Amino acid sequence: KHLGRIAVGLGSPYLKFIMQELKTALTRGPQIHILSFTIHYLLVVMDGVLSQGDLDECAGYVIDTVMNDIFGAASEEKEAEGYNKKMKEIKHNKSYDTAELLASKMLLQNFSQILNPIRLLLREKLAFKVQKRLDELLRRVSIGLQKNAEASSTNSILLCHEIYNQSLVQEEEKVRRETESEDHFLVKLDSKPQKTQMEYTLYSK
Repeated sequence: KHLGRIAVGLGSPYLKFIMQELKTALTRGPQIHILSFTIHYLLVVMDGVLSQGDLDECAGYVIDTVMNDIFGAASEEKEAEGYNKKMKEIKHNKSYDTAELLASKMLLQNFSQILNPIRLLLREKLAFKVQKRLDELLRRVSIGLQKNAEASSTNSILLCHEIYNQSLVQEEEKVRRETESEDHFLVKLDSKPQKTQMEYTLYSK
């Protein structure tokens, strides 16, 4: 509570420095859950004094903590048998709420700070339980985006255009990698294989 009063008193310009110090001090094990819980508390108590874009500078700290708490080693530790789950910071996962709050307060021109780590995760082959967490995170980010003051402005169209263009780039990159893989492993029927001293080879160059 004292930290919340201090943060409100100092105002949003100092929130980045508070989070930076918290992230430096709370780095391992149960401390990650305490960090996530504390960041959520700060955003809640400051919600009434935050203007649109006030969280942009500290968005990197916030989303990194959210991703670590939901998908990182801290999340795996929480699910392990014998792990102490009595602490309120561990018992209640506030990271989804944090993501929703962050999405509702960011300027859409900087929204990629939220989307980039999620996009990286989408490229991976995910276990079912991880997919469920990711679905919930995307749902909460979507809710936050609907609450965003810029949601009804032209900036939302620009954001959609940016996401679409980035998806095209990713698809082109995927096709390029698949083509390179095919060129490497498949025998080209219209080309003459080079003579080699080996009678049998895995593939012809």
